[in-house]
Amino acid sequence: MAQTDFLIIGGGLAGVSAAETLRRLLPRATIAIVSGEIDPPHDRPPLSKEFLRGEKHRDAVLLHPIEFYQANRLNLLLGTPALALDAEAGSVLLADGERLGYQRLLLATGGRPKKLGVPGETMPGVYELRTLGEAERIRDATFGATHVVVIGAGFIGLEVAASLAVQGIEVTVLNLDDQLWPGVMPPAVAALIQRDMEARGVRFRHCTRVTGFEGKDTLERILTNAGDLDASVAVVGAGIQLNVELAAGAGLAIDDGIVVDEYLRTSASGIFAAGDVACFPDSIGGTSDRPARRHVEHWDNAIAQGKVAAANMAGRTMAYRRVPYFWSDVFDTSINVVGYLDAADELLIRGSVEARRFSLLALRDGALRGALLVNNARDRRAAAELVMRRTPILDHRDRLADPSFKLAALVPAE
Repeated sequence: MAQTDFLIIGGGLAGVSAAETLRRLLPRATIAIVSGEIDPPHDRPPLSKEFLRGEKHRDAVLLHPIEFYQANRLNLLLGTPALALDAEAGSVLLADGERLGYQRLLLATGGRPKKLGVPGETMPGVYELRTLGEAERIRDATFGATHVVVIGAGFIGLEVAASLAVQGIEVTVLNLDDQLWPGVMPPAVAALIQRDMEARGVRFRHCTRVTGFEGKDTLERILTNAGDLDASVAVVGAGIQLNVELAAGAGLAIDDGIVVDEYLRTSASGIFAAGDVACFPDSIGGTSDRPARRHVEHWDNAIAQGKVAAANMAGRTMAYRRVPYFWSDVFDTSINVVGYLDAADELLIRGSVEARRFSLLALRDGALRGALLVNNARDRRAAAELVMRRTPILDHRDRLADPSFKLAALVPAE
């Protein structure tokens, strides 16, 4: 059985971030990255945007050239899923029959596209978007297409819809909810963004549930609770299902992801988890005496948790404490979300909603808990600091409403 000091399962951002950190901290350690994907580790956000539009080529979305892993003595095993974990023996069985032993293990297994669970969803013409290979297939399938149906109106779904629309493709979005991004966007803001997208040729069907796909050899029709529609290409963006099976099979604690403590340690000694799949105690998002427990499916979280997990695997003691943040670009609208929008008892607007440049501040008990920034990313860093520190700002309500007032002026000095 081959042995390595540090074994990382998962070739996404969290896994690569951890590998880079481990190599920096421990120049002589042996490090292996096991990935079930056949493509080298790549950046996922461009897949639904620049890559799908043809503005970035394949090499431009890779996290590193393949030579990077060789030069840094990172043993990258591609197209080799991990089948079983033996936590007591400290080993992982790979799909090719090889068993790898480790001293420390990081589970950065991420997630996979969630299935709709309806007839016909695996037929040709129905696509998912999670990997570089899937993005390439969608790009090939939509080249020259006149109409594409996108199922799901989350951030990935709308990014795909916008990327296809700018190429002159007519797009219909089927949305299970009654508005865009419920729980993230107030209805008025969601309606505004929908109108902007409709002006660019994207059509919406809300409260629509797909019940099946039909076609003789390939997709011809999509069945829904609100009537059927003809389609030869459909892209499903129904969220992700966390890859917890490896951890669960080894007896690790599972609850909305792989359960970890503040140091990203799982319930098994020597095993850590990071990225989308890690369910961690969030002291910032909870109350002072009871942290919330959550997993976060975003780029920034994956990188940061990879670094913290690696530091702790290397013998440091570093708690993970970070304000969640994510962004999306839909046509010429830039959207940034900082903190926790669902924790508000009062909302304040900075700027002009009609002019599509504003910040929506979510306050609770007089402190900033989250912010939605539309074409106004300059407020992001200050908003994150205020959320982190729970700084009381309600007394500055009048000044906050003035977009020329700098939010950073309220951040306490060190």
